[in-house]
Amino acid sequence: MYQHYLATLQQAEDFLFKLTPSQYIAAAADGGSSIGKHMRHILDHFFAIANSDGLVNYEQRQRGTALEADPALALAKLAQLKTWLKQLPQQQLTRSVMVRSDIGIGTQQLVNVESTLGRELMFACSHAIHHYAMLKQLYQQQTGQCLRAEFGLAPSTATFLRQQQCVR
Repeated sequence: MYQHYLATLQQAEDFLFKLTPSQYIAAAADGGSSIGKHMRHILDHFFAIANSDGLVNYEQRQRGTALEADPALALAKLAQLKTWLKQLPQQQLTRSVMVRSDIGIGTQQLVNVESTLGRELMFACSHAIHHYAMLKQLYQQQTGQCLRAEFGLAPSTATFLRQQQCVR
């Protein structure tokens, strides 16, 4: 599992190396979030897990910080997460944690649910890959260039596509 976690973070790192600072901060054509804002959001989730002391609080976000405007800072944060993961003992993955998240639409509704550190890392990776798909679109809109097909592709989708190729 560690390899999956690290590979997910490595995809972000590889992507960031392709960008100029202006591409990182450019807003989406439809006025949506920039690549930097998406990256900050992805990292917020991983750091909510890494910094947890038994409570993974996904509501502690770092909106409007330098991370949204500085790809070098995002790379440094990714390196920090990779170091943390490499040092995380295997038995910690089954450690129980409480997860806090807002599930309200019209009003705030904070809930706490029980989980494990490993399950939350799986969630953070899946969440990151979902955002990578959006980052891929933003990059292609900005540059007209394509990225590797695997970037932003869910593992289950990759498995499905491999199986379809064998059927033909």
